[in-house]
Amino acid sequence: MTTRNIPAASRWNTCRTRGKTEKADELIDEIVYELHGLTDEEIEIVEEAIEE
Repeated sequence: MTTRNIPAASRWNTCRTRGKTEKADELIDEIVYELHGLTDEEIEIVEEAIEE
């Protein structure tokens, strides 16, 4: 995924102010994954389900 040493919320704010909607959407997803404590394997399952 993305670098995890910077809080996802901080990265989202940076992208939002730059108007990068697609990147902001990805970071929102990451925030949700972090809030729910999902593992990389669980994230992969979720993302595959979204693509269908």
